[in-house]
Amino acid sequence: MSRLFIFAIGGTGARVLKSLGNLLASGVQVNASEIIPIIIDTDEQNADTQRTENLLKAYRDLRNQIPDLNGSFFHNKILSLGDLAHQGGVNGWGTNFTIKFQSTTGKTLRDYINFPFLLDFETKSLLELLYSDNNLDDSLTYGFLGSPNVGCIVLDELIKTKEFQYFGSIIQPRDRVFIISSIFGGTGAAGFPLLMNNFKPSAGNIANQGILSTIPIGAITVLPYFTLPKNDESRIDSTAFYTKSIAALNYYQNNIDRVNALYYIGDSQQSGTYENIQGGGQQQNDANFIEVAAALSIVDFMQILESNLTDNKIYKEFSVQNDNQHLRFSDLGKDTNDVIAASLVSLKLTDIFKVTVEAQVGSTFAVNNGFTKDFFISGFYKSFSEFINKHFNQWLIELERNQRGFSPFGQVTEKDLSNLINGNPIEKKFFGSSALGANQFVDECSKVKSKQSTVNGRFIDVMYQASQSTFVKKISNLI
Repeated sequence: MSRLFIFAIGGTGARVLKSLGNLLASGVQVNASEIIPIIIDTDEQNADTQRTENLLKAYRDLRNQIPDLNGSFFHNKILSLGDLAHQGGVNGWGTNFTIKFQSTTGKTLRDYINFPFLLDFETKSLLELLYSDNNLDDSLTYGFLGSPNVGCIVLDELIKTKEFQYFGSIIQPRDRVFIISSIFGGTGAAGFPLLMNNFKPSAGNIANQGILSTIPIGAITVLPYFTLPKNDESRIDSTAFYTKSIAALNYYQNNIDRVNALYYIGDSQQSGTYENIQGGGQQQNDANFIEVAAALSIVDFMQILESNLTDNKIYKEFSVQNDNQHLRFSDLGKDTNDVIAASLVSLKLTDIFKVTVEAQVGSTFAVNNGFTKDFFISGFYKSFSEFINKHFNQWLIELERNQRGFSPFGQVTEKDLSNLINGNPIEKKFFGSSALGANQFVDECSKVKSKQSTVNGRFIDVMYQASQSTFVKKISNLI
């Protein structure tokens, strides 16, 4: 099984990666032995990037405490390039997922290229022709402000970073690469062509150029899917998103030829409206369903046989069954639900019933699995609960409240789960009680005979199998 290196470029790349992390936590599986996310963003303080970084670290830390886990929540292993370096005996690396660039904080493009010290008059004149005064004098602190012509100069440094050079030195023939980028901004629109040019056989910039020029490469190009209000303090103008996209697509058609599978996604309604913030700690956009669907392109890419990738160029788009403003499971279509429904429902059930399982301390099934009072106050259990609350539940809240909302779940309590599946209530028994409740879930838990060697692994395994069994028996017919 191959390793998968994911280059997530800019804010959109980070947000898609965040959705992928939550999907993986719920048990959605990517056909890869290891997933190595690599975030490319020069905006060091961007809140969206930081949230993704924190999610990936929390995921990795939990997964490291259940090393023999297979086919469950947190099935896939996630590692940073630094983790791989440490495994290979290379010291002096951090464990962040974001590539460290030369700081652009407080600098302008004019500063970055040492424009005043350029001696060649022709070069200066050409730069002044290609770049406006705003391009040259806007601060680079928060990225490229939707200007890919600026981004292509600064991001050229990527190839020289130790992270990219290390990636090139460890790439193997069975590995795959996937690239996430938007086409309508600055960082993503500049970064995708830059990477593709350096993956060509003729580039010669990294150690294993020959291998990199032959392994399967997939990419998703995210078209406009939200709008921004006008803000006199921001250079970003969302009315230009489509114009930029058309120009970039023109370029891709004639110049991007190394990618084996190229996915496209966008939202023609551009219904989501976010604050027009140039970047930094205040840029924290709610999760959007387009990002969830974009993450699913990675799952799809890793299912394609290598022979089909090397013999053909593959192009794919995504659609929903019902084009509603607030999507439910029933709006997505069978193919999408086959990938995500059981997993999302299973982690949701685990969140609802984990308190019920805590109360079973002393019961036969709890004793047999080592679910003691000490376990339920352990660092692992606290981290698991925190991941669900801080990352998974928050992600669901943001998806639901977005204008292109995704609302898979209704309002429920531990005692009444009849509205668990939004729009398709679970049948109630006599006297108004739900056919699904705490007693039924505990019964499913007690039937699980986990083969995991550690109590952490057994807990995850029991909760996953019980949730999956509950889904099949009580819920699957409602999706």
